[in-house]
Amino acid sequence: MKITVISETGEVQQHYIDKNIVILGRGQDCDVTVDSGHISREHLKIRVEDECIFIQDITLSNWVFYNEDKLGKTHETAYYDFALLKLPSNYEVKI
Repeated sequence: MKITVISETGEVQQHYIDKNIVILGRGQDCDVTVDSGHISREHLKIRVEDECIFIQDITLSNWVFYNEDKLGKTHETAYYDFALLKLPSNYEVKI
């Protein structure tokens, strides 16, 4: 799976990860690390099952926007590659 993170300054990070569950956040144990105080230690869960991608906001107090709506914290949402994922401080994520 290819995960692209675009910072507020336009810096692009690309990650190629061969796992079914990926955690994105600022914590050192995360699969994708984003160096920002506005990002939670564990911020976003990405799960692949049968070639479908599911995403979930796993923050305690932050947020993830998906197609201009906040993701729910209690359930996964199907992700489609044309949709915009935004994190605090104008970070964008593409899967």
